[in-house]
Amino acid sequence: MATPEKKKGAVALFAKKILGNPQKRAAFASASDADKDAMIDAALGPRAADLPSRARVMFKGLSLEELNGLDKMQTAMAAEPDLVESVNTNEGPATLAKL
Repeated sequence: MATPEKKKGAVALFAKKILGNPQKRAAFASASDADKDAMIDAALGPRAADLPSRARVMFKGLSLEELNGLDKMQTAMAAEPDLVESVNTNEGPATLAKL
């Protein structure tokens, strides 16, 4: 079972690799569920197993507009150090917006 830190790292890596890239975000939104799983696995690599299943299901169910909204929130909150947490990933630090 993944530790809370690893879970946060997987979510932050999803935000960095898929939400943070407009082309990948659009492709993810229009993909089939199986392709979305493959995209998550490819983007997160070994950290894909750390992504909580509820988060995976939620991300897969979001429309492009909802994914765009999450990216806007992540970007806006990253400008405020008190509203984000720096999380270690297998690809270096990433930020995770706090709500």
